[in-house]
Amino acid sequence: TVASWQVVFATPALFAVVVFIWSFLRLRESLVPERRLALDVPTIVRSARQVLGNRTFVIYTVVTTLIFSAFISYVGSSERIVSEIFGRPDLFVLIFSATGVTMALFTFMNAKLIRRIGAKRAVRGLLFIYLAMTTLLLILTLVFGAQLSIFVFFVIVALLQGLYIAIEPSSGALALEPLGE
Repeated sequence: TVASWQVVFATPALFAVVVFIWSFLRLRESLVPERRLALDVPTIVRSARQVLGNRTFVIYTVVTTLIFSAFISYVGSSERIVSEIFGRPDLFVLIFSATGVTMALFTFMNAKLIRRIGAKRAVRGLLFIYLAMTTLLLILTLVFGAQLSIFVFFVIVALLQGLYIAIEPSSGALALEPLGE
């Protein structure tokens, strides 16, 4: 009601510019001068080799990228899935918001899980559950096709989105862990 739909896409970009300018003007380099790296081509190439040559970084980054791809694919196609495949556009807002609530709950669950068993074990366990649930969804889709219940489909999808939101930050932290310098 305040502006056109294009403003929805322009607003995050505007906020990004504002935060960048604010950060640039307010935040100073915290690393002592003698430990800072030069900003030149040889240093950048050496650093890129160090990062890309680190097996831990590459594995966690690939995993995070693949799961992020599935997440974005769902976000981008969810309205069409609800409306065209299941023929229930009236349920879209409810399904999308229920998925969001599930993701919020998984965020809190993840914090407790990491404190209890550690990030590495949590990510591995959550990835195993994610793989099992995607396999289950694939099998159900192949067996039931268009007759698969909308409720069953979106419960599994909501759980997968919750698992994504629990896996992603920990996986990113674990990827960067061996690269302290």
